[in-house]
Amino acid sequence: MLYGHFAVSGDHEKSAICCLCGLIGEADDWNSFDHAWRALLANPSIDFDAVACLRGTGIFQSWDIRRRHALLADLSAVLAGSALAPIGVSVVREHFSGLSSSDRAILATEGIETPLDLIFHDLTERVIRRVHEESEKISLLLDREPQSAAERYNELFNKHLSRYLLGPHLMGALAFADARGCSHLQAAKLLSETVLSVETQKLFPEKAGILFPLPSALQQSVEPICEQGRFDAAELGKLTAKLKSVIRTRE
Repeated sequence: MLYGHFAVSGDHEKSAICCLCGLIGEADDWNSFDHAWRALLANPSIDFDAVACLRGTGIFQSWDIRRRHALLADLSAVLAGSALAPIGVSVVREHFSGLSSSDRAILATEGIETPLDLIFHDLTERVIRRVHEESEKISLLLDREPQSAAERYNELFNKHLSRYLLGPHLMGALAFADARGCSHLQAAKLLSETVLSVETQKLFPEKAGILFPLPSALQQSVEPICEQGRFDAAELGKLTAKLKSVIRTRE
């Protein structure tokens, strides 16, 4: 049995990048991670919030950059030392909206009509493939912030899951929880926010704002996601070409 915990970042029109990231592992791997993560945050006691830590807001408003960087470096070491596998998808909104009407129509045949559709579509496929190879079933938990988006995320998940015959057998219903009380979702949100920061700085430095010095271990943790899960103009072109080929075969 595998367990996957995920979080969405950049789910608003002003964000240049939209991403869905998280970690997958077995129960023992998650238990070991949880113990190490919570022990690190126990003194002083912190309800970790990745967004607040990266931006220096909320409970981290009084922390200077050096102190926040040190905490993230320690948390990154816990992530790097775990057996959990990072996985995620990101899409460049500008490149998605710049697709031709014919390409958008091709994507629509697979139910992909928005950037959120695309990240749920791709991640669902990759998770199903992984579970089919490594286990019999996976339990999925998603950060429910913002709460207003939970219903929409659930609809997207179910829509893309239904495309696969084995999907419902490999995955149960998508569950939601608050990251503030769940170390697993805190880590997932940290990954998604890091991918958002790295990709925005790389593709749209003028929109990145003040650059927070991300720990090298954290950047290394998201490298596989950035390299394998990025849908920019080139990858969107490959996807539409692949789907065109599938459609021709069906005809």
